[in-house]
Amino acid sequence: VVLESVRTDKNYKLLIDDNNEFEFTKIDPGEYRLWSFIDSDSSGDYSFGNAEPFELAERFEYYPDTLNLRARWPVGDVVLNY
Repeated sequence: VVLESVRTDKNYKLLIDDNNEFEFTKIDPGEYRLWSFIDSDSSGDYSFGNAEPFELAERFEYYPDTLNLRARWPVGDVVLNY
């Protein structure tokens, strides 16, 4: 799961746990976009695929809304469906 700041170059990344849940802690306040990808090649980074030799891009999903995160305010019920 990747949390990208809209206004700065601050990014946070973590793995989903065994219960398919995630929790970011100690995030700077601001507006963020949330997305995730299935790391099928275990590289730790998103792979865009290749045309020659043909290789599919890794599957990804974006959360449809921008998250406005405030200091010490929890945000819950964020669901990413594949």
